[in-house]
Amino acid sequence: MTFPRTIVNNSISNISPSISPTATISISPTPFTEQNYQTGPTEEGLKEYFISFGSGSTSSIDWVDVGGLQTTLDLSTYGTVDKIFFEASVAVPTANQSVSVRLFNKTDKHPVWNSEVSMNAGDSSYLVSNPIVYDKGKKTYQVQMRTQLGSQANLGQSRLHIVLE
Repeated sequence: MTFPRTIVNNSISNISPSISPTATISISPTPFTEQNYQTGPTEEGLKEYFISFGSGSTSSIDWVDVGGLQTTLDLSTYGTVDKIFFEASVAVPTANQSVSVRLFNKTDKHPVWNSEVSMNAGDSSYLVSNPIVYDKGKKTYQVQMRTQLGSQANLGQSRLHIVLE
């Protein structure tokens, strides 16, 4: 089907394009201001730190490394340390055995003194060590566990709690 040329020309000539802006975009640079943040404690500021190792599990009756739960740090970089505690949340699904957790100094190849915590037969427990005795300098610390009977034991969380003077 073809339209007569006059109808098409008249229809085209009646079209009047109109453009009206609906929004105006203005871009202006934001000046950069440098921020200085305090990285350490102040006299009235932070008095404790928590260094989280994470969670894991074992069914070993011998001391074994809990996979992925290690860090390398120098504990003297946290200021004037008063005490450091090792903390762990432990659960035994069968509630029929004791479980022990400790921190191991992999750099110097010995357990961290006073870090061992234990739970006798029971469901779950939050354990806190006596203040640990730590070696000076940069060391790699590993969380280790063992169970009494070889049944599954779960470590919900483990961490160092650093208290400053």
